[in-house]
Amino acid sequence: MRAELSILVTFFIILTSCKSSEITSSVKEEVIFRYAQINPNDSLILGEAITPFAIYGTTTQENALKIGMSYPGVESVTSHFDIDSSITDMIFSYQFTYDFQKQLKEYTEELGKPTFSNDIESEVYLWEDFKTRFQLIKTFGGSDTLMYSILSDKESSFISGISYASLKNYRVKPTIHDVLTFTKIWSIIGGVDIGLKARLKQTSDSTNLILINTLIDHHFQDKVLFQYALEYMDQEFDDQMFEELSAWLFSDWSKEIIYKTDSFEPELSLEEYASSLEKEVPPQDRLIAMYRFVEANKAGEFFFKIEDATNVIISKLNAIVENTDLNYISPTSAERMQQISNYNLGTLVSFLWRMQPITIDQINQNTEAYTSTSGKLYVDSYSDAIVHALKKAGDKVLAELTKAY
Repeated sequence: MRAELSILVTFFIILTSCKSSEITSSVKEEVIFRYAQINPNDSLILGEAITPFAIYGTTTQENALKIGMSYPGVESVTSHFDIDSSITDMIFSYQFTYDFQKQLKEYTEELGKPTFSNDIESEVYLWEDFKTRFQLIKTFGGSDTLMYSILSDKESSFISGISYASLKNYRVKPTIHDVLTFTKIWSIIGGVDIGLKARLKQTSDSTNLILINTLIDHHFQDKVLFQYALEYMDQEFDDQMFEELSAWLFSDWSKEIIYKTDSFEPELSLEEYASSLEKEVPPQDRLIAMYRFVEANKAGEFFFKIEDATNVIISKLNAIVENTDLNYISPTSAERMQQISNYNLGTLVSFLWRMQPITIDQINQNTEAYTSTSGKLYVDSYSDAIVHALKKAGDKVLAELTKAY
């Protein structure tokens, strides 16, 4: 379920507006490089503790944590930290799709000309200020060209003087965490708490409403929902099925599709594109191929399950607040099918809009992967994992609310 939403889970290194030459000559001790955003609400910051992010990654060695990324072209970030859990270094690994030259150009325009060095195994572009060092790196080995960047605190760096050839050790085998990170989960679970609070019926007792909102804020944090979903998916895949899934989900062709989709900037908004379809319909073979991909994603069922789970939670919360019986009525089979059909059509338009750079052959290749045994399990488990996360968080709110009442 990676292409249906246009909201990207963003990753970036935040840069000040100062050029490196200005910093060099300035009396002010300004830091160019600050942090990396790993999801809409959380960031890794040099000098600050890594502890809150432990749920997002896998310990790869003592004092190092690998965290999967979903920004186009970015594979992962490995954060090194000291005995106080303060971040000292971050090593970013990039997929082959990563536009190295574009990124180099943007950094150069922002920070000034870097110091350049190279040898038979690497190209290195370096920017630094009084406190931090940032390197954009290409390494060469055999037929592979691998790309990285390193952000370090000069005083406390654990990897100062690292061999660039050794950077390939940071490209460890994917885990179920990487599978979940590969999806658009952050755009789906982000803001669930706000949506729930907005849909709750107002009560005359403001104290009760404050309590409910506090419980929702606590139990529906996106990082909590992510962890619930992660635990669920981890139970769904045995080693063999995970190997089968990884073989295509992390393949070069799959990464290329995701990169082209996520980095594409449509000229029209989704609404404008939808309106344009009344006058100009895509070729029939593309429509058919894309709808087959929508069905392979089980997009309609996915959104229906989330909506239904949310409606149940809202009904239960309102029943407790109003001291009434649960009044939730499940949709009939006909209503369910109609809603799923509506969601499928909406997703079709969204896919056509977002996936304009993708060829019909690539769409068909993706569909084939999604309808494989591992692909079907991936689609079902991802959908069920998010519903599981919503229900688990909702049950915790309801349990505490019931005690309070």
